[in-house]
Amino acid sequence: MEARDAFMLYACPSLGALLAFCMFISPMRAVLAVNRRKQLGEVNPLPFAAMIANGMAWLAYGLHIHDYFVFGSNVSALLLGLFYVMTVSKFAEEKMQDLLRNILLALCCLFLAVSLVFMGAGLDAAGNKSLWGSTAVAILAIYYVSPLTTLAKVLRRRDSSSLYRPMLIANIGNGLLWFAYGLATHDWFLIMPNGIGAAFNA
Repeated sequence: MEARDAFMLYACPSLGALLAFCMFISPMRAVLAVNRRKQLGEVNPLPFAAMIANGMAWLAYGLHIHDYFVFGSNVSALLLGLFYVMTVSKFAEEKMQDLLRNILLALCCLFLAVSLVFMGAGLDAAGNKSLWGSTAVAILAIYYVSPLTTLAKVLRRRDSSSLYRPMLIANIGNGLLWFAYGLATHDWFLIMPNGIGAAFNA
C-alpha cells in the first residue's frame, strides 16, 4: 500500500473523526452558558436537532457498510446533540419547543419508514447501501444548512454570534477529510455531500 493510499484510508478518517468530535463539542460552552443563565439568548437550537438527525443517519449507514470510521465518528453527534437539545429547549419559546418536538418526531418516523423499506423491499446489497446512503446524504444537507436558519437575523442585526463560527470552521475541515476518505474508498455517498458541504460552509 502506497503512503498516499494509507493516508487517505486511515489518516483522513481518523483525523476526520477527531475533527468531527471537535465540531460537535464546539457548542458546549454556549449550551452550558444557556443553562447557567436560564435564558436562551441568541443560541439557535435548530442545528442541535439537525446534529441528532445527522448522527443517527450516519450511524445507520456506517453500520450497514461495516465502516468503523463512519460509525464511530458519529456517536458523539447523536449523544451531544441530544444533550444540547434537552438542555436548551426548556429555555426556548413555546413555538421553538413545539418545532423541536415535531422535528424529533418526524425524524423517528423517517427512520421507521426507511427501516420498513430496508426489511420489506427485498433490495440487494447495492440497493440497501443506496437507501441508507441517500437518507444520510439528505439529512447531512439539512445539517450543513441548519446554522444558516438565523441568517436573516444576522444580516439585520449584524451579529453573527448565533452562527457558531468554530462549528462552521470545523465543518469545512471535516468535510474535506471525509471527502478524501470517500475518494479512497470510492464511496460517492461520502464524496458528494462532504465536498459540497465543505465548499458551502467556506
